[in-house]
Amino acid sequence: MPRRGQTIVVREVWRDRLWSAVPHIWVQGGDWWVTYLPRGTVAAYVSNKGLPGTEAMTREQRKIEAMRTCNYHVVERSIELSMLHFFMAGSWARVNLGWTAESAFTGWYVNFETPISVCTDGLETKDLVLDMHIAPDGAWKWKDRDSFDAAVAFGLFPDDLRPTLETAAEGVLAQHGRRIGPFDPAWLDWSPDPYWVTPALPVSMRVGGAGWTS
Repeated sequence: MPRRGQTIVVREVWRDRLWSAVPHIWVQGGDWWVTYLPRGTVAAYVSNKGLPGTEAMTREQRKIEAMRTCNYHVVERSIELSMLHFFMAGSWARVNLGWTAESAFTGWYVNFETPISVCTDGLETKDLVLDMHIAPDGAWKWKDRDSFDAAVAFGLFPDDLRPTLETAAEGVLAQHGRRIGPFDPAWLDWSPDPYWVTPALPVSMRVGGAGWTS
């Protein structure tokens, strides 16, 4: 396990290609692996925004098109929220807690993804398009279901993935009901070590780095 305060990279891989690279700060291990992503952290992602044929597409449509064609460029983006990320081995869902620059809690964002694997510099997974948001008052809603349906229709994901993710969602909502893991109220008062610095990607995973061409 990484040591507390160590920078790791949480990366996505799609069709054996690097798809995103985000530097996180390791907070703790255990049943849930917890990382911290400070506001202003610079991450690298694939994007087809501005490429021919994508002008009239929504962001979600462009995401599916990039996955389908693997036609993209690599961009850097600054993270807008401060976030805690909760991973569980074998889980198809990552739960993120977010705070604005004014320290307002935005709720829990559930990102459905392939179960994490450990690599030499951090963690590896792949986003599965489908998401869920749980508001601070507990109200929840699905996000991007149409995009997930489109990904299945294009053959990017198998149709039998649906019940797997629905079961994962039920598990997350059960955790919320029991106030455990990322839903433990104690995390709402958590604050980072004041000596931690904003994490940075290794050179190989920055725009133009060798990690995007290997």
